[in-house]
Amino acid sequence: AGLNYSKEVSFPSPASGYSLVGVVARNHSCFHFCCLQFENCFSRKSQHNTTHSSWELREFKMQEEEEEGEEGRELKSKLLEKTLSIYYQDLTQGHDTLKEKETTGMAEEKKMVVSMMGASGSCLICLSFIRRVEAVWSCGQCYCLFHLQCIQQWVKDGVRQQQQRSLLSPELFPAAAQELSWSCPKCRRDYPQALCPKTYVCFCGKQENPAVDPWLIPHSCGEMCGKPLLPKCGHHCVSLCHPGPCPPCPKTVHVSCYCGRAPPTMVRCGVRGWSCGGVCRKVLRCGNHLCEKHCHEGECPSCSVVEEQSCVCGKETSLQPCDAELWHCSQPCGRKLSCGFHTCEKVCHVGGCGECPRSGIRSCPCGKTKHTLPCTEEVPVCGDTCNKVLPCGIHKCSRRCHYGNCEQCMQMTVKVCRCGRRDKEVPCSAEYLCESKCSKMKPCQRHHCKRKCCDGNCLPCDQVCGKTLGCRNHKCASPCHPGRCYPCVHMVGVSCRCGVSSYKVPCGREKLAKPPKCRQLCSIPPTCHHPNRAPHFCHFGRCPPCKQTCGTLLPCGHSCPSSCHSEPSTPPQRPVGVAPWVKVDSASLKPVVKPCPPCMEMVEKNCKGGHETDQFHCSELREYSCGRSCGRSLSCGNHLCTRGCHRVIGAPDDTQAGEDCLPCERECERPRPPGCPHSCTLPCHTGECPKCDVLLKFHCHCKTICLFMKCSEWTAVAEDKKSEVQSCGNQCTKILSCGHRCSLTCHSGECLPTKDCNMRVVVKCPCRRIKKEVECCKRHTDKPTCDEYCEKVLMEEELHREQELARQEEEEKEKREREETRAARPKGRRRRKKQDQEEGEEAKQTFYQEHRTAVQRLLFAMATAALLGCFVVWVLAQ
Repeated sequence: AGLNYSKEVSFPSPASGYSLVGVVARNHSCFHFCCLQFENCFSRKSQHNTTHSSWELREFKMQEEEEEGEEGRELKSKLLEKTLSIYYQDLTQGHDTLKEKETTGMAEEKKMVVSMMGASGSCLICLSFIRRVEAVWSCGQCYCLFHLQCIQQWVKDGVRQQQQRSLLSPELFPAAAQELSWSCPKCRRDYPQALCPKTYVCFCGKQENPAVDPWLIPHSCGEMCGKPLLPKCGHHCVSLCHPGPCPPCPKTVHVSCYCGRAPPTMVRCGVRGWSCGGVCRKVLRCGNHLCEKHCHEGECPSCSVVEEQSCVCGKETSLQPCDAELWHCSQPCGRKLSCGFHTCEKVCHVGGCGECPRSGIRSCPCGKTKHTLPCTEEVPVCGDTCNKVLPCGIHKCSRRCHYGNCEQCMQMTVKVCRCGRRDKEVPCSAEYLCESKCSKMKPCQRHHCKRKCCDGNCLPCDQVCGKTLGCRNHKCASPCHPGRCYPCVHMVGVSCRCGVSSYKVPCGREKLAKPPKCRQLCSIPPTCHHPNRAPHFCHFGRCPPCKQTCGTLLPCGHSCPSSCHSEPSTPPQRPVGVAPWVKVDSASLKPVVKPCPPCMEMVEKNCKGGHETDQFHCSELREYSCGRSCGRSLSCGNHLCTRGCHRVIGAPDDTQAGEDCLPCERECERPRPPGCPHSCTLPCHTGECPKCDVLLKFHCHCKTICLFMKCSEWTAVAEDKKSEVQSCGNQCTKILSCGHRCSLTCHSGECLPTKDCNMRVVVKCPCRRIKKEVECCKRHTDKPTCDEYCEKVLMEEELHREQELARQEEEEKEKREREETRAARPKGRRRRKKQDQEEGEEAKQTFYQEHRTAVQRLLFAMATAALLGCFVVWVLAQ
């Protein structure tokens, strides 16, 4: 028929409820439709499908008129992408669970399709773009694409390295003894050497060297996939040959819920597991309790009931879950063995303890002699040399037959270090490593090895690469490596203005990618005051200006008859005084918006006071004054407002004054209450005057505290009560003639006479030895008199005073005699020296005598105090 290209599209059938998925073939004269398969359409709206299908036919018709070239190929790619998205929407529409399950796989598959259609995918081995005409290989786990030649070279290099390692010691390289294999460069999945890709096949593996078709997905055969679906349900994939994992099975089956209590329901095979929401009620593994969780997937959880259980040996008990397995304590078994002498040394265990390990034929520690002895006797050592091979594997134990492990080999041998530069005599069991550091570069060719005693096989670099990738947005997170870094694995979405149409591009190419064309209506909210814009398609940049009538309600209440001018029609203006070359923050720029023109309708307006009416333009309408006086009755009720014509606020009627009228400024002339000397603080007013709030200051009766009281309260107090009000309530501070404070509360008039003072005072006898506490008014009448002991003490004091005076007179007399004798002696140097010595001795003697006198006085005073104390005790005892 001369077909140039074909494409899979979906058309609805309203009568049958099924969607017809077919291939549209373009001819120069007509369209041919070939039915490929039927898919059940769940909750698909016919109107929505019809819109998509009619749009696709228009796209085909438009494409017929275009020439085959770069623009034609771009249009084909976009059309194929949109058609595939419609097809997958038909499969998932109406089943939320399946749609959620397919979201990840669909997004991954769509990303791979878009990258292959635009040749934006990269090979992770050669780091170059994969073109649609190049042979590729896809990993079965990560579905990543590689050039066929690159992956073949990758397999050869990996197998060659394993073969080289196999020539080394299997002890140091245990992987060399395993089967040779190679791994995927991205997901590291291991493949045997036999699965090395040799031919270029399509994604489903049915066709070798698939032909390049611009209307098919690159590297696809265009036939049905047919792979077994995962998880295995017995069905096969019915999609066309595609990259990535197969979508979940879309077949419908009758399946009951997880717990099996609800009746079977028809669901998709890919999501056959569903929950009824009721309680599970299955018997748990313990066999005693039921599952209380809601209907769930998989096996029921362990029983959460905790019970007290004993261990296997029965020595200890502990709280354990109901379905827990047998638990073991940390104590030994302790049961008697079959020999009857020894006990089982195994830790708490299940089953029998077994035979006694010391019964039967036993050998000596070195194994050269054998004995048959009772289990109660130890096997004697043979006395021969042990000769067991030591852990070094070269020398043998030179000790006599002994129990326990042999010691480490201590024979001195000459060993070469790991790097082979030095040798040293060390014990055979010790490893010798020199202190020299390796100066070679690691495989990354960026860092030095610096490993001590390196054997030449430097370890891989453990640092992160950290180089900025080609996208200039991310850094390489792989271990440090030589050469170029892998391309950025992140994908960035490029979408239209509304976000409905979008596709993924590799990170770093979002600035060069063109936004997709969107057929949705523009969703940008209008910048003017109208609720909706004129209908137009989604776009970038500013929307066309609004041409509707303004209709804005002006402050005067009229609507604006001009065309819409509330939308900014000019670009933002720069601030005044800022030079053009100076950078200004875009947030500070304000767009210029044209205001509504002034309203020119004529309206009538009253003056402020309501005296007359005049006409003005609505835009010039304002309050005006006619010049007359207000003339309203003021609140005092006696005068009128003299203010010029003004707006009256808060007036109860047309005659009474308002809040903004001038108040009456005359003083109040009403009489004040008796006793108040102050005038009324209010101007002329109606009603009674307020109470006088002036504070009066006066002293209390005792003149210590200042009292304050309002004038209205003071005048309201009766005359006989004013004395009580003037009292501060504290004790009177006046001093009586006896020296005591007045005991009355703050009062007016004279204080109490001295004869009524009842303060307690202490009076003494004439010798001041006897004390007595009496009231102040009785201190002269109840004064105590001296007794016989007082007279005796006075006589002793008089006698002591006379003796002291006689002693002082005698000392003065002796002092005068010494002075006279010193004056009668002859003068000379020797005599003067001798005289000075005598004077010093006399001075010492005089100081001693004075000190002795003080001691005597002190002893006398102490004796006197002791006698007085004894007397007081005797008096108290009487």
